[in-house]
Amino acid sequence: MSGPRYLLDTNIVLGLFGGEQWAYSFFDRARREGASFAVSVVTRMELLSFPSITKAEEARVREFLSLVEVLPLDRATEDLAVDLRKRCRFKLPDAIVAAAALSSGHRLVSTDQAFSREDGLHLLDPRSSDLIAEAR
Repeated sequence: MSGPRYLLDTNIVLGLFGGEQWAYSFFDRARREGASFAVSVVTRMELLSFPSITKAEEARVREFLSLVEVLPLDRATEDLAVDLRKRCRFKLPDAIVAAAALSSGHRLVSTDQAFSREDGLHLLDPRSSDLIAEAR
């Protein structure tokens, strides 16, 4: 695909699974634009490790994960996450997600405004129509 490349934070995937209209609108628009989607290994782990996840929910998560790229955690991403955690005071999972977006060149899609503390991160909040238009 030659469209935009989006790294989805966990809250975006949960919005989609939860039937949030803003999540569906974002995905529909992004798919029409030929976007590709990825998640970090942290998001994969978060989605699969909810203590109360049912077998049906786990199957749905695994099906979703089979449709997106799961970005691995390599040494360069680890080092960048350490730097982001120190400089921006991100929680460790958020630092890893941000580092994955930065090192892979994906635009980070998240409703978590804490990510705005890193100027180099191309953050997109799909609840804001202005930011969706900017991403084009």
